[in-house]
Amino acid sequence: MNKKLRVCVIGAGTAGLSAVKNSLEHHMEVVCYEREEQVGGTWVYRDTDDVTKQYDEEVHSSMYEGLRTNIPKEVMGYSDFPYPQKFDLSFITSANVLEYLNLYADHFKLRHHIKLQHEVIRVRPRSNQEWEASILDKEVLIIGAGPSGMDITQHIAKTAKQVFLSHHLSEAPPTDFMGTVSQKLDVKYFTSTGAVFKDDSVEDFDCVVYCTGYQYSFPFLSCDCGIYVENKHVQPLYKHCINIEYPTMAIIGLPFAVLPTLCLDMQVRFVIKFFSNEVELPSKLEMFKELKREIEDRKARGLRQCEAHKMGAKEYEYYNDLCSITGITNMKPVVANIMKDCGRKYIYELETYRAGTAGLSAVKNSLEHHMEVVCYEREEQVGGTWVYEDTDATVQCDEEVHSSMYQGLRTNLPKEVMGYPDFPYPDKFEMSFVTSADVLEYLNLYADHFKLRNYIQFEHEVIRVKPRLNREWEASSLFTVQYFDRIFVCNGHYTKPQYPEIPGMDIYRGLQLHSHLYRTPQKFKDETVLVIGAGPSGMDVTQHIAKTAKQVFLSHHLPEAPPTDFMGPVTQKPDVQYFTATGAVFKDGTVEDFDCVIYCTGYQYSFPFLSCDCGIYVKNNHVQPLYKQCINIEHPTMAIIGLPFLVLPTQCFDMQIRFALKFFSNELEFPSKQEMLDELKRDLEERKERGMRETEAHKMGPKQYDYYKELSEMAGITTIKPVVANIMKDCGKKYIYELETYRSYIFKVLDDERFVKIPVN
Repeated sequence: MNKKLRVCVIGAGTAGLSAVKNSLEHHMEVVCYEREEQVGGTWVYRDTDDVTKQYDEEVHSSMYEGLRTNIPKEVMGYSDFPYPQKFDLSFITSANVLEYLNLYADHFKLRHHIKLQHEVIRVRPRSNQEWEASILDKEVLIIGAGPSGMDITQHIAKTAKQVFLSHHLSEAPPTDFMGTVSQKLDVKYFTSTGAVFKDDSVEDFDCVVYCTGYQYSFPFLSCDCGIYVENKHVQPLYKHCINIEYPTMAIIGLPFAVLPTLCLDMQVRFVIKFFSNEVELPSKLEMFKELKREIEDRKARGLRQCEAHKMGAKEYEYYNDLCSITGITNMKPVVANIMKDCGRKYIYELETYRAGTAGLSAVKNSLEHHMEVVCYEREEQVGGTWVYEDTDATVQCDEEVHSSMYQGLRTNLPKEVMGYPDFPYPDKFEMSFVTSADVLEYLNLYADHFKLRNYIQFEHEVIRVKPRLNREWEASSLFTVQYFDRIFVCNGHYTKPQYPEIPGMDIYRGLQLHSHLYRTPQKFKDETVLVIGAGPSGMDVTQHIAKTAKQVFLSHHLPEAPPTDFMGPVTQKPDVQYFTATGAVFKDGTVEDFDCVIYCTGYQYSFPFLSCDCGIYVKNNHVQPLYKQCINIEHPTMAIIGLPFLVLPTQCFDMQIRFALKFFSNELEFPSKQEMLDELKRDLEERKERGMRETEAHKMGPKQYDYYKELSEMAGITTIKPVVANIMKDCGKKYIYELETYRSYIFKVLDDERFVKIPVN
């Protein structure tokens, strides 16, 4: 009778439990030693004495309060034991994971084979390939911007007085933390009260949190086990797990940037095929040669020795390799698909599609072309710029607020020209000039009608997009890296305010803010206010504030003063020549004092998440090089949606998306790069002849209808209905000349060409 193999498993965490379960299935005698009083390993939360504890190795858990997984449970479970339905959320808490591991242990009756509170302190080889085991409100500096560094910064920032995040990333993560966080370079040296950083800035702080990763450590392995660790590279190992010197030992769980539970489980099943003699191991020489080949391949790919166990995009090749060698079952394709959908949660957050007006259209139309779609939305709901965010008007950091909506806002275009062409506003919206809340409700109805929410990753901000080989794209969000064939950039263009350059802005002592931060006129009650800019927002904000302010000055450079009768004390002024400490001197020589300035001066196009090698740059608010205002000429599998202004926004976005998809789906072939560049040059020259500046490269106005016709004829897509153009022409610039009354009508569409206007009682 063959001797029954005795297997020692060290640790009853995720890997250890799998090792016990799979060894038992191969009819081996198993003993698992766990130093703690329960199973779960790193998922067991330990409340330490206090944060001043210096002896880190006395604490064996890295869990902190409020931790949620950075990959969904659907890719975290064992291959033969999915998470039960009781766990509703995908991104679960550490307590949920611990409960799941206990359910696994109970389901497969593993506890009988686990010796709790037994710490292995020495393992050494014996003769005949056997083994012997012996049993025994502060200021904070965070060092490291990996997943734990970013996550802990986010947690601490909610309660700390100040957080400094020190790292050596080539570009600072543009993540918006919920709190007072300053990003710093690496620490040059510490002082008795703080540190000097590599840019020579100096900061004091109360404590330091090192989020600098972990070392592989096997203090219980004797030297004659043959295993050593050099610069985080555990060697010599065959396929990252089998000890080449003593191939009856396996070290499980070294690979990182992987699906942890599935990887551990596959390694265990791979190893057991050799341990049970079902498959014969290669010779020692062959295993060393394989190890050498892999190290050389990693070096050729630019990986350092400390990344010897890093998998990332090569993870699936590794699993395929384990399966082809031993015949074990690979992970289900759905798991790989979910992981590709979620990516590897790493450092940043982009908005390939943003789930606003343009993003929703991109999702809907892409699905109709039978494409696999992922939409990233940085907020917790759809709607983009139409989502109202309450903010203090004294906030100075404009880019911390992503909505430009203010209380009482009503659209300056009727809903009859604002809807999607295949989804008009429902009859429940009676008025033509609807509120921002109405638009938001409409966008939610659109998302629900076309069942788009399943394709949207909420609270995922894309912060880096870069091209790869084979016309593919790599998109990184705060915690994910994913790969795509096509990219729609629908990030909206109302988040980065544009300020004029006026002498004296730095010496004026009153409040200065952009209309981006304006929310309610009550904050300006009985104050004297200067509004700069007489575009739609300038006229609207002036109208709002005039109802409560003591005095409003409206400064602009229109050739003629708008004849609008404002409901309040409004005086129109020319451009500001320069500011004083208490007011301004205007270009007509008049002088006025005021309490605050509101800049209604538009926005800048901004794509901080696009890497330089995307080929896109912005000069004088001209985004280039683009073909037909939307296709990236350098990489034509990217489209940037929504740049044209003075257009029918929703209709324009929708047409651009349908135009781009004709090429993205290979129904039409792109012109050559040179042909697209020539077309761009012709467009710019024609605009210059019409007296337009470079800052007006995306301005349409009356020319928008020629643009729609061009897209329609070139791609064979449906253009806007004539009635939409007719309503738009009727509206014109009535926001200037009939500010108080132009919204007092309801537009009734009769057919594809005709409409009537009905006065509102």
